Amino acid sequence: MLISVLKKEAVNRVDDRSDSQLVTAALGGCVESFGQLYERYYSAMVALAYSVLADRHLAEDAAQETFAKACYTRSSIILRIMI
Repeated sequence: MLISVLKKEAVNRVDDRSDSQLVTAALGGCVESFGQLYERYYSAMVALAYSVLADRHLAEDAAQETFAKACYTRSSIILRIMI
């Protein structure tokens, strides 16, 4: 479900911000920025996971799990940066 929301947020939006700017915005809670990062890197992450797992479905699951974990741990990352 989270992945579907992120895809919808990023569809048809062109964002010329740098990765660093998008990460900063995503850490600040901007779902659209996180969605842009997802769109930029999802295919590359699937390809990397596929090179290790040799199974397309497992590779897609691994990429989605990675993004989901990044989203859910965002608040702890912010806390670590602030400390």
